[in-house]
Amino acid sequence: MRICLFLGAAASLWLSSCSGMRSEVQDEVAAEGDTLVAEAERPDDADSVELAAPAPPKTADLLFDDFIYGFMRSRNFQLQRIVFPLPCIKDGVSTSMARESWRFDRLYARSDVYMMIFDGQKKTGSPKDLKVKHVSVEMLDFGEQRIRRYVFDKLDGSWMLTRIDECSYEEHADGDFYTFYQRFAADEEFQQEHLASSIVFRTFDDDSFEHIEGTLTPEQWADFRPDLPAGRIANIDYGRNNPASDTRVVVLASVSAGMNCTLTFHRSDCGWTLCALEN
Repeated sequence: MRICLFLGAAASLWLSSCSGMRSEVQDEVAAEGDTLVAEAERPDDADSVELAAPAPPKTADLLFDDFIYGFMRSRNFQLQRIVFPLPCIKDGVSTSMARESWRFDRLYARSDVYMMIFDGQKKTGSPKDLKVKHVSVEMLDFGEQRIRRYVFDKLDGSWMLTRIDECSYEEHADGDFYTFYQRFAADEEFQQEHLASSIVFRTFDDDSFEHIEGTLTPEQWADFRPDLPAGRIANIDYGRNNPASDTRVVVLASVSAGMNCTLTFHRSDCGWTLCALEN
């Protein structure tokens, strides 16, 4: 009976609504495909035109979540929020980028899901923490095993892009876990081999408004597992993680609907193991 309740609850929870200043920001996304920073490439005419624009609303700087929404969708807003010349480090080689070389960058605006990874103390309140002043957006390319990191700092009360780093997994402090997650998300056999014997399961019944908690066996995992992104995804790093920690809490969130799903992994001598699922 408990498992039946779990199935009904899990099937109805994936989408939820969220609010904020997002309706106030005009979507200026262009028609062409996704564009990343290209140091040796000059921008096209549409991206090189510098338009006079009013100062961004103050609400954009209260929370990073609201700021990044506008940054990914408005050319004017984006140009105002970059420190030029922008330091760029690729595989340990440092260069800088001038304002006229910048191309409008959508980061993960067109993605359905992004992730946040915590070091075990599940700080899911970080996105709503007004005291946060340093955040990195890591664009993870699982196919190439490369990471492009956009570093944002709150300077004089305004969020600014202050640096871009790019490196391989091997050069990243959490590259071991990224390599594991990539295979866990894409390989069902590997996934089954890295499940705890008893998986803590938590969900919420939106009919009874009650929290439901129980356990799943590895045999039941296939009925409850969420869709795990395994291609290219953004990780929002709030700068509070300890790479030496033996726990990773992975929060998968919808760009338009807030928190959706949380997976907790523990590391032992046998490697990483999934021990809890919440959605």
